[in-house]
Amino acid sequence: MSGSEYVEKKSSSVPNQTTSSLQPHRLKLSVQAQSGSQEQETPSISEQLDKASQFGYNGLDVPVNVPATPPPPVQRQINSGGSENNSHPQAVPEASATSETVEETVSREELVLEETPPNQESPDTEGEGEGVAQTVQPEAESGEEQPQKPFLQAQLEKASKFGYNALDVGVNAPDTPSPRVQRKLTLDGLDNEYQPEVIERANPVLNGLNQFKVQRLCDECEAELADKEDKQPVQAKLEVGQPGDKYEQEADTVAAQVVEKINAPQPQQPVQRQSKLAKVSSVDTRHIQAFTPNAHRDATVQGLAKSFSAEEIGAIYQSNWERDFSQGPAKIADMVIAWKQVKLSAAKNGGNPDPQVAETFRSQVWTVIDMNLASATDESLSGYHYWEHMDNPGEGPAYSWNNPRKDADKRWQGKDNELPGYINDSKAYIKDEIVASVDEYRSFMDKGKVGIGIDNWNGVKKPEGYNPVAIENAAWIGDKNSPALERDAIAEETQQQAKSSGAKSKEQADWEKVLWQAIGHHLGRAMHALEDFFAHSNWLEAAQSHKRLRTDLGSEIDTAIFLPDIKTGTFEMPDKAHALGHKLSAISEQLLQDFDLLLKVYNKTKASTKLNQKERGNWLTGPNMNDFAFGSLETDSWTPAGEMLDVGVAADNMEEMIYSGNYEVADFLLNKEWLTALGNKGKILIEEGDKEAPSSGHGKLAKDQSEQGKDFQQAHALATKANQIVFAPLREIMDMGDVDAAKEALLKQLEMVDQMIAIPSDSHPLIGMVKL
Repeated sequence: MSGSEYVEKKSSSVPNQTTSSLQPHRLKLSVQAQSGSQEQETPSISEQLDKASQFGYNGLDVPVNVPATPPPPVQRQINSGGSENNSHPQAVPEASATSETVEETVSREELVLEETPPNQESPDTEGEGEGVAQTVQPEAESGEEQPQKPFLQAQLEKASKFGYNALDVGVNAPDTPSPRVQRKLTLDGLDNEYQPEVIERANPVLNGLNQFKVQRLCDECEAELADKEDKQPVQAKLEVGQPGDKYEQEADTVAAQVVEKINAPQPQQPVQRQSKLAKVSSVDTRHIQAFTPNAHRDATVQGLAKSFSAEEIGAIYQSNWERDFSQGPAKIADMVIAWKQVKLSAAKNGGNPDPQVAETFRSQVWTVIDMNLASATDESLSGYHYWEHMDNPGEGPAYSWNNPRKDADKRWQGKDNELPGYINDSKAYIKDEIVASVDEYRSFMDKGKVGIGIDNWNGVKKPEGYNPVAIENAAWIGDKNSPALERDAIAEETQQQAKSSGAKSKEQADWEKVLWQAIGHHLGRAMHALEDFFAHSNWLEAAQSHKRLRTDLGSEIDTAIFLPDIKTGTFEMPDKAHALGHKLSAISEQLLQDFDLLLKVYNKTKASTKLNQKERGNWLTGPNMNDFAFGSLETDSWTPAGEMLDVGVAADNMEEMIYSGNYEVADFLLNKEWLTALGNKGKILIEEGDKEAPSSGHGKLAKDQSEQGKDFQQAHALATKANQIVFAPLREIMDMGDVDAAKEALLKQLEMVDQMIAIPSDSHPLIGMVKL
């Protein structure tokens, strides 16, 4: 018997319950014996009264206590529904009346026995004579007070020891609290029968995050609901109308449709698949987290084209391009590099890529499929550092006592209080990389270093993790966080654009290529950070406000009293989801755009449709492979973390299907529907990241693409002009023969960095470019 059933039977007070067949019915048998001997001599009234007194009941309703005797100790009102005579009828001395009273007494005792639950101890089961020992002689006959308690009274008190009253009356003395009734929840927990219903918002196999459970009702509400269900059972169809009645026929038709719909097989696809896919077409696919690679490349090429050669610009942009992947896995960067190599090879060979180059791309694709998405932050290119992107480091990890933002403010206190400390960290980092690039060239060419003695931090302690020596070494020997492939494809693309922008071409020897790769690691990082200052901060909006004040108040008003709060956004989980979404969307778009070339890479002539088969899966054959391949990509997980996990699940499913031997990588990459689903997932990641990002988040403040409410064109123009002013003159400084003159020129350029990364003012070098 379950706990809930026990409670219900224990608390039942319905008088017509069937008693156990093993329970003795001595009283009932005596009544039958009496009724079976109607012809025998009728007992006298005194004998009947004596027999009735055994149950503590006075058939004549005459008080049996003398005036000085206190009543029995039961104080609470007995409300047994007929177990006590409360009507006080007049005494009738006739034998017939007495006989009716005795029969009524026996009948009431039967009622008491029937109300007692089977699991309660019955007075008749405790041995013969025990019940007789409780017999009380009427004081009207004995003339003296009896110390024994009435039989019914004794049994009620005995039952009260277990906190249970068979007659549903109180048996405790005044001011004594009744035993507490245990709630159903206790017994339900012991039996462990309750299993809350699970509502699946998506396929649990494909998305383990999306499992939501229905909250359990409170005990009172649950009991009320159960009572309603008991009162309203499901009934069979009632034949109310006449045969052929139109209303009966209509009811039959509706019922048949409902039953058919209930019994129909449910679709295998998750319910949430299309919840956002209908909206992704409105999501801008261009990058939000940083300037699109083309934008960074345009700013680099246009900023250096008049001073550096096309080959030098290509080497510099290699490291600039890597910064766009510093928030994502290095393996994805390798795949992008490999695809660029395929395109360059095909352009040189009449549209057909070199077989070795094609094999490299296929290998890099498999590396991405086999990677663990959870390690993305650890595998980012040379790691992520806020000073490389002019990002607000925020409060730091919850598990850490370190607060990078407050730490930066404290370190720069008294040195430069107009800007947040973390922006000053980025500014000093840019100047460090400029000095390193100049000295790298001058040292190799024996022209003498000029950076000795220059302290770009002004005595301020550097942030935790700042290690420019390790960065410099990585340029030569590489590390696990850098792409395994050479960036030649990135450099070659940039060289072509630089030539078309007016940069001179100069063929380089092998040693020059190595030299400029090292120089590029410094200059490319510095240029990326400066470009991000105008893309990631609110400097443009502050400059526009400054110009409005100047227009409204005139030139005589000192606008310094209206110093704006220059800031950049934090880069948290929503921003990381945003960044991953950009990469997925861009990869999907490029592969679809060059689909014919992709067919050649995999030696195919037409697209694959093997994944499009939608046969139903079962426990024997396994899941539906179409759903297995597409499900997690088309699932709406509602949170940035959930969407990122979907991508990981999709990669795992893809890997599992390939390892089964029934599918190949080409079945995925050569399937246009699957590539589209991958791109749509990227758009959802962008949308979720932008929606969940706080107002101070990176996605909300960044102006690195053309979108409503953000002036991308002005931000890009400011970054390009800043490159021309700060970095273009460095090429001449590198070749200066006079060390002192070179150092003086270098210090001037470092001062220009301070002027660029400053609060908008009338003296700012770029204030004239700002348009309202």
